[in-house]
Amino acid sequence: MSLVAWSPAALCQTAPSEAAPTVVEVRGNAPGPGTPALSRAQARELPGAFGDPLRAIDSLPGVVPTISGLPIFFIRGAPPASVGYVVDGVELPLLYHAFLGPSVLHPGSLSGVVLQSAPADARYGGSAGAVIVAEPSAPSGRFRGEANLRLFDAGALLEAPFADGAGSALVAGRYSFTGLLYSALSAEQFGYWDYQLRVTREVSPHGSLGVFAFGAGDHYGGEALAGAVGGDTGFHRLDLRYAHQARKVAITSGVTVGRDRTKDDSASLTDRSLRVRTDLTVELGAGVEARFGADARLNDIALSVGADRLDRADLIELFPTRTDHALGGYLGLRYRPHRRLSIEPGVRADLFTSRGEHAGSVDPRLAVTARLSSYVSVEHRFGIASQKPNFVPGVPAAQVGSLARGLVHGMHASSTVRVALPLELTLSTGVFESRYENVVDPLGRAREFRLDAASLDERQNLLARGVEVRLGRLLTRRVGGYVSYTLAWATRSGGREDTWSGYDRRHVLQGALAVELWWKVRAGLRGLYYSGFPALEIGDDGALPSSGRRAPGYVRLDWRLERPFRVTERFELSVVAEMLNATAAKEALRYECGGRCELVTAGPIVLPSLGVEASF
Repeated sequence: MSLVAWSPAALCQTAPSEAAPTVVEVRGNAPGPGTPALSRAQARELPGAFGDPLRAIDSLPGVVPTISGLPIFFIRGAPPASVGYVVDGVELPLLYHAFLGPSVLHPGSLSGVVLQSAPADARYGGSAGAVIVAEPSAPSGRFRGEANLRLFDAGALLEAPFADGAGSALVAGRYSFTGLLYSALSAEQFGYWDYQLRVTREVSPHGSLGVFAFGAGDHYGGEALAGAVGGDTGFHRLDLRYAHQARKVAITSGVTVGRDRTKDDSASLTDRSLRVRTDLTVELGAGVEARFGADARLNDIALSVGADRLDRADLIELFPTRTDHALGGYLGLRYRPHRRLSIEPGVRADLFTSRGEHAGSVDPRLAVTARLSSYVSVEHRFGIASQKPNFVPGVPAAQVGSLARGLVHGMHASSTVRVALPLELTLSTGVFESRYENVVDPLGRAREFRLDAASLDERQNLLARGVEVRLGRLLTRRVGGYVSYTLAWATRSGGREDTWSGYDRRHVLQGALAVELWWKVRAGLRGLYYSGFPALEIGDDGALPSSGRRAPGYVRLDWRLERPFRVTERFELSVVAEMLNATAAKEALRYECGGRCELVTAGPIVLPSLGVEASF
């Protein structure tokens, strides 16, 4: 993404005018309390997700994108830069290719995604809001592979055991040939790629070594694209780890090196990082487990910007060349006095330094889960989470370099009741309240994003309250689906202002249906509705969200068709057709009211896909 001023409208044509108890198909660690999960198998059946668990995030409770289809989410009122993304314990700095494309991780390398509703587990630091955890697939004991060819890219994955099953190696990647066609037909340039490499090897009866490397890159060029999002973005991660698993003690230690970059013709921003971490779990007795962890991180950030660039002063103030340090640790306890009751208190402490400034936090957290009967369970989550101030979501290396006014703090409370019903249906009802203090959020204030250094001084407090209801059956069944509804309020205050958040959407309703038809054809339909956000009233104090007028709501329909063919006992071939926003609906992007009201719409953003997938 470019370092130039950007708003969501620049990405589009503009014109005026599942809840637990869910069967989670994860072969790794099971999710903890309060963590709605979506397996890869379910993501394959969700229309509009293109078989990708990370593209199915917006089907989870409380998740609303700033623009439908883009990975810039408000989750229970948390601004996008306060939401964290992690894969196998490693930070994920970029989520989707080209903002609208597939995720930067091959779906075959994942078993699913988990939404760690705020406050997240004490293991996760650096995010004041929720944390999205991409769960890697467990090492396979047999040779397996996947390949796909679609209208816009091709991908493949291979995994093989070695050393008589003591080790496993996985390699995966994806390349967009759309850029070659696009460049051949115009003066513009566009393309993306990604890769993953994972090797694990048992070195003792209780110990194993692992290597996990992954990365991705996007390229935009030419006059039109460069004016909107021009340049290059990309990142690389290399993680080395050792895991020891005994009967009562488990320890994992690792070191991660990374390189992130964002550049265009006149500026570049690079972040070289180093992180070390250790996590220890000890069984103290029957029903009592203690968890400890610590991590240290160094970020060496370098900015290069042309002398004739108009926003040079803002870039230097926001992203100065510097070296940042962070030190964190956590202590947690899992107490199970009864098989139906789990109490998990914890505390996390972090210390950040940047340009001679220091800021720290001590954040207590508590999760309580009670299974009242074979059919009913209750979960409560309370706690605080803190992070460095930032407002640039999904742009590698773009971290604000100022601690002068302290950290961002999130204070959270939520309760959820889950009921198992006949016909494999599950019903969940939850309430939540989240408060954020000292937030830098120009996107949520005026629905636009500008790289303006003055944003650092415009701190705000946010408040979000809501009710979430979801009724569903696993999408992988012969007939499966869900319907969910969120009623929420999001307000903001700063200085003398006390008004609605720019992204307050009172009502969010969505549902999906997946059915197996004749001749093994599987069909799916998904619909969603977002109510309109507050209009921006133009006055002497600038543009502020209105207390009365709102933009029109948005309705989207997606569909999916798949026909599998069993070629041999292990080899399967599938033809898949899918479309996001099949009705080509336009979405309100900005609604300003001064002397008169003017509506700016995005799109229509329509993403069709037709492809062939093979697996063995």
